Amino acid sequence: MEEHEQLEDKQTAVQTNARAADKATAEALAETPVKAPAEAAGATPAKTKPRRRRHRGLKVALIVVACVAAIASLVFTGVVQWRLGLASSSDFMIGEPQPIEAVEGSVDASGNITANVTYSSIVADDGKDATETIEWNDDWFFADSSEYNHQLARTAIVLSTVANSESVHYQAGSDSGDYMENILAQLGFDNMSTASYQYRSEIIDQLSAVFKDKGTDVTAYTIASKEIVNSQTGEKKLLVMAAVRGSYGTEWLSNLAMNFRSSMSDTYGYGENDHQGFSEAAQELESRIFSYIMNLGHDPRDLSDISLFVCGHSRGGAITNLLGSAIDKEYYEAEAATMASAAEAGESAAIDGAIWIKGCIPARSLYAYAFATPELTESSNCRDAMYNNIFNIMNPSDLVPRMPLNVWGYERYGVDLWLPEYGNHGFDQQFIAVCAKFSEHVRCETKSDPTDVEDVDKIVSDIAEVAPTIDDFKTPVGVVKSLYSMINGHDIVRIIHSHAPDLYCAWMETIDASDLRTTR
Repeated sequence: MEEHEQLEDKQTAVQTNARAADKATAEALAETPVKAPAEAAGATPAKTKPRRRRHRGLKVALIVVACVAAIASLVFTGVVQWRLGLASSSDFMIGEPQPIEAVEGSVDASGNITANVTYSSIVADDGKDATETIEWNDDWFFADSSEYNHQLARTAIVLSTVANSESVHYQAGSDSGDYMENILAQLGFDNMSTASYQYRSEIIDQLSAVFKDKGTDVTAYTIASKEIVNSQTGEKKLLVMAAVRGSYGTEWLSNLAMNFRSSMSDTYGYGENDHQGFSEAAQELESRIFSYIMNLGHDPRDLSDISLFVCGHSRGGAITNLLGSAIDKEYYEAEAATMASAAEAGESAAIDGAIWIKGCIPARSLYAYAFATPELTESSNCRDAMYNNIFNIMNPSDLVPRMPLNVWGYERYGVDLWLPEYGNHGFDQQFIAVCAKFSEHVRCETKSDPTDVEDVDKIVSDIAEVAPTIDDFKTPVGVVKSLYSMINGHDIVRIIHSHAPDLYCAWMETIDASDLRTTR
């Protein structure tokens, strides 16, 4: 019995020792790293990448980028709001009219005047200022404004060109002169206001405009005035002039704002079929002009002794055109209402265009000269005689006056006058003279090519084919196809040079009124 118990004790001890040995072996194996086959064969073990550290570094970089972007966004938003606040606090007008002394060298402050003009040209190769000489006569503004005045048109294109370059004077750090003030002082003007350039000429202003309601539907302009006397009759008038800047920066977005039947349809003088982007800017300018007249102490209810001269190139030409049409509408509608009221009261209704209409500038005293004017209205009566005091002067090789397309139903108010066209009799000699004038004033050769009129015709034809209506054009496909039509096989950069205001200046100085045509 005892032997049997001893045997069982031995067996238990053996089993216990075996289990202990198995456990020790398992623990040893667990602590020993398992080698890959290559390592087991003696190969060098590959280094493992610190994945957690790499991921942590990427997250930190993303967080830093996000923080920088957030800070930059906040700073930009703050700058934009600050700039918009400055613009909103300014009424873009002089507080009190301040006379400017006549510039030394001016021939006369009234009557017949010769002025030397300097301006910053964007097409000059050497970056230097361009120069012009213009003639002026106060008697122009006592004549019938529906009669085209070629000398006035020559002066108008130079003033329109200077209106574009005035922006340079208002850019931070610029040492450019106050171009417009200088020329107007020579012409005898005072009470000048170029304040609208102040918050519409910097890059930040252009960017800010995108974030403001209708912020790109604006322009910059100069308003000035002078007392004029008719040398023949002694009649006196107050001449108010406005020179309007062309397309600038993000204002190009407004050029594309071809919406109609908008809020402008409720604005007196601006039709529901007028280009919205241009109309908004024209309405602002009209408001500023009337505010300006009141600031001079003039009774706004009696504008019978006011003459208004407006000019501009490209977008400035479009605004000039619409401003002129609005003033004409206001006058003739008020005249019709006055006649109807007189007839109803049993009074004589024989009222002509010379009567005084309360609060309206007489149509006969409005002189509007627009250059490179785009098509801008669907109005069916835009060619009526009431708009014959608006003159649109255009280069056939310039694409801008052909846009938006006439086949879409777009036209201009007033009278169209086309510069000589490639292929016309005597054109070659005329263009040689134009190139000489351009080189004389801008001190470089023009890069325009009059044969581009054929390319412009082809572009217009191709766009009309891919986008036969304005609704077709406004689709993404229509826009892409239209843009492709512009660049496909055409030197669009060279074509743009036919739009340069400097080239218009050279043409107007070279030709006479008889060289202009009412149709192409």
